[in-house]
Amino acid sequence: MYDEGIKCSDCHDAHSMQLKFKGNKLCLQCHVPADYDNKEHHFHKENTEASQCINCHMTGDTYMGNDFRRDHSFRIPRPDQSAIYGTPNACKECHDDKTNQWAANTIKKWYGDKRQDHFSDALLLSSSQNLSKTDRESLDTFINDLQFPEIARATVIENLDYSTNNQISALLLALNDSSAIVRYNALLKFRNTIPQDRIAIALKHMNDSIKLVRIGAAQLTIGFEDNTLNEVDKNNFIKSRSELEAMLYSNADFSTGRMQLGDYYLQNNDIKTAIKHYEVALQKDSLLIPVYSNLATAYSLNKEYVKAISTLEIWVLLEPKSSRPHYLKALLSFEMDKNEIAIAELNTALKLDPNDTRSLYNLATYYFQDKKDLNLAERYIKKALKIESENQDFKYLLALIYNDQGKFKSSQKIMDELRTNQ
Repeated sequence: MYDEGIKCSDCHDAHSMQLKFKGNKLCLQCHVPADYDNKEHHFHKENTEASQCINCHMTGDTYMGNDFRRDHSFRIPRPDQSAIYGTPNACKECHDDKTNQWAANTIKKWYGDKRQDHFSDALLLSSSQNLSKTDRESLDTFINDLQFPEIARATVIENLDYSTNNQISALLLALNDSSAIVRYNALLKFRNTIPQDRIAIALKHMNDSIKLVRIGAAQLTIGFEDNTLNEVDKNNFIKSRSELEAMLYSNADFSTGRMQLGDYYLQNNDIKTAIKHYEVALQKDSLLIPVYSNLATAYSLNKEYVKAISTLEIWVLLEPKSSRPHYLKALLSFEMDKNEIAIAELNTALKLDPNDTRSLYNLATYYFQDKKDLNLAERYIKKALKIESENQDFKYLLALIYNDQGKFKSSQKIMDELRTNQ
């Protein structure tokens, strides 16, 4: 509704916030009664709860035990999505004895097989794993399709990884979008590119008219010194960096704000200041799980290995079913030359999450480089590739393993493919 220009005051009194009308009359201010307020549209008995617009298009829930609130996204019910993704739908809220597939089939019987294009399709798809080539191409088109809401396009950008030339081309186009939130999310996706590309992109957006975008550009320059810039770029660099720092410190009262400050100083290689902010974050909220990973990393960089291990062990106690702390304990153990402990931690991580490709990759690397057990290395990296079939690092390691095994044609085939995709 917001995307169509509808305001809160179109439905609510601006002072009391009470509804202007009761029942379907509220929606019929805009929607033609003959088309919508009849059984041919809603397929339920008229003048009942089931015939009310809000019960299909504004489902609600009770919060804090007594606060009933309706969803203001005004969605068309999509039980077909529920059947695939397990998302909620309005039909099942009343017909709780039926299945999502029953509801999806009923909608088809009423309205036909085709559903109108909606941004929720792209949002759901972008949250899925192992996208097909066609699915990914459709999402790269979606992010630059101006018929869809800017916040949906920005969210799809946030959900995806970008690696191929075609994907990067779509992202570069999004940098020139009319929406600041789209430009900002597109900028952040360049944080892991090589420094010269990242800085070149940042400099183009440091004088953007919108502060959010300038802050996004500044985030790309974290860890970069301004002594090689010309006077104009240097001034933009200093201005955008100060805006970023002001934003970060404005949230320092919150545990998440302290975590962001810790991340900022860690990326700028100010390890001691990063540790200070991470420790304060955990003092404010000891259950803010992401801090444990970052704090352990900071301790490790500061050669405080005992504190790093202790931090990860607290995380294990808080989340005993999580594989991630064991993976990080393995990396730390490798760094401390405790390889047997590292291997045990990687195996623990895989027991907790058999799809943990980073643990598989590290095991493959260990058996390839350190143990020279090429068959075991091959087995682990092939497991990782079954999960992430397009991962370039995994393919490269397999090519190296094949080469050492004397499988030169297989190795060369992978190397040729990698060069083609660069």
